[in-house]
Amino acid sequence: MNDKQLDALLAQLPTEQQPQRDLWPDIEDQLVDPETEVTPAEKRRWLGVAALALLTFSSWNFMFKPSDDPDIEIVINIERTAAEQIVANFSLQKNALLKTIAAVGLDISPWQTELILMDSAEQDLQKALTLQPDNQKLLSMLRDLNNKQIQLLNTLIRFTA
Repeated sequence: MNDKQLDALLAQLPTEQQPQRDLWPDIEDQLVDPETEVTPAEKRRWLGVAALALLTFSSWNFMFKPSDDPDIEIVINIERTAAEQIVANFSLQKNALLKTIAAVGLDISPWQTELILMDSAEQDLQKALTLQPDNQKLLSMLRDLNNKQIQLLNTLIRFTA
């Protein structure tokens, strides 16, 4: 069969093909009206998503709302090193406790030597962390030392008040 014979056969074919039956009823049955076909499960899912979004927004707003008192505000800064964050948060806690001690008028002079030694050790750890900022042992030692200082100050407040 050559090209001319193929063209002749194609010319004999009808240009349109009609379906053997009416297809519109089947098509209409498969179309879904979005307003009338929302299932209860879909409604619950979207209500859950909305509730979760509201809860997340509320929590985010509550957690990161700036405090009116800068001494109480927790320091969160991604650009700071871990050591800087530990020191900044510790400083806020320590200052708050020292304000409480001053407000009550407690005499902490017998413990002043202990506090000075702890401050000196903290400064030494900070110097070491400037050379090795990712050293987990040094970070752990700094956290422990800061926790001991906070515990000492809390103990002084409790037992001398």
